[in-house]
Amino acid sequence: MALAVNPIVELIQTKDYIYIVDVTGDYNAVTNPTGWGSPNEARSALSAITATVTYPDNTTAALTLTSTDLDDDVKRAYKATTLLKMDGVYAIDVTFQITTAGSPPVITSEIVTAHSLRDYDIRCQLAALALGNTDSNDFNEAKLIYDRMIVAFDCAEYILVEEILTDLEAFFDDCGYSKINCGCGC
Repeated sequence: MALAVNPIVELIQTKDYIYIVDVTGDYNAVTNPTGWGSPNEARSALSAITATVTYPDNTTAALTLTSTDLDDDVKRAYKATTLLKMDGVYAIDVTFQITTAGSPPVITSEIVTAHSLRDYDIRCQLAALALGNTDSNDFNEAKLIYDRMIVAFDCAEYILVEEILTDLEAFFDDCGYSKINCGCGC
């Protein structure tokens, strides 16, 4: 049985963290009839919030979010600090669970899948090219490949994103560009 609430999750990717953000919003009969609150389920009624992270290399990690900020009515976000940091598409399945008292108790849950693209290392490589002599390097070609990857992600073509990312990484490896420890502000 599904929740009356239609949970919506967004992911914000930074250099070191992924923020899992509940952007469902509060119930409003006109503008958000599937939001949290009466007559729908209250956020405080959540008995468990868990997430399964699938990394770009298809390994997974489990997170328990209930005791964190995701179920806090003010913050509504979880800062995932223990995740691996690798460029590519992350898929995160967040399960919202409510247990209603009764004999037997009724467990209702909803699973929401969100995707995020971590591109920090590749952007740093692009920055290194941009800071160099763009007349004598392949910045424009690399930027074009990068832009294709972003468009593919925006179109939810996640397999294509991974293929383009592999091509872009090979571009940097094949052209002899050294990997840099990015402190370039990207």
